[in-house]
Amino acid sequence: MSNSQLDQQYENFKNNGAIGRKLIEAGGGGFYLLATDHKKLILMQYIKLNKLMKIDWSFDLNGSTLIEV
Repeated sequence: MSNSQLDQQYENFKNNGAIGRKLIEAGGGGFYLLATDHKKLILMQYIKLNKLMKIDWSFDLNGSTLIEV
């Protein structure tokens, strides 16, 4: 699901180093999961200048596990 505002934001991301996206929505809010290559620093500068939130993440290759809390 997208709209013209989200599409324009993605165009801005692409013009600043993103090569792909996944829009993850949560009922009126949500996140872009952006893929980048060697232009990562340019994209990070764009995000910082536009006061957007950046969340670091990584893949977990262990599969399903139980976590004791």
